[in-house]
Amino acid sequence: MRFARTYQIFLMLASLFVVPAWGQEFGPWSAPVELGPPVNDGQADWQPAISPDGLSLYVVKFCAPGDPTSCNPNDAVMWVFRRATKTDPWGSPKQLPSNINVAGKNKAVPYISPDGHWLYFSSNRTPNLGGADLWRSYRNNATMDSGPDGWQTPVNLGPNLNSNKVEQMGCIFTDDATGVTTMYFSSNRAQRPDPN
Repeated sequence: MRFARTYQIFLMLASLFVVPAWGQEFGPWSAPVELGPPVNDGQADWQPAISPDGLSLYVVKFCAPGDPTSCNPNDAVMWVFRRATKTDPWGSPKQLPSNINVAGKNKAVPYISPDGHWLYFSSNRTPNLGGADLWRSYRNNATMDSGPDGWQTPVNLGPNLNSNKVEQMGCIFTDDATGVTTMYFSSNRAQRPDPN
């Protein structure tokens, strides 16, 4: 048992040193640039997600307009900022439609799929399995947020992913080599016991 754990740790560490051999290098990062108005408007801005084309920025605001003392997760509203090109400034915010922004329910941690057609997010809307669940909404047009081609009625991702605890931060990854799609997410459910 101990040998198996040591071997697993060794493999994980070895993989850290193999990656540069494959030619992957990242950085250095540029200095951060504050987005300024209209995105940053004096309210708390949380959980940004950018569309694959870089032209839509989704942000969750947990405070009532103009009142930073009213922060409450059940007052969370998802907004979108759009721009014409990646070098243009962000335009005025627009709330996502009411089928996404259900009054009195939390809406958090948006994620846009790589094809731009799916919005994944966490919410305590009903029906749910308890706590907050992972949901997704589809849109026919990858550039529309509302209207007939915009975000459709969200669907709960069900008991294979959700539990009676809190699930959030869902994002997907498709392996180009195998075609296998995996969802990564966080949850406060109990960890499974170590089989070793």
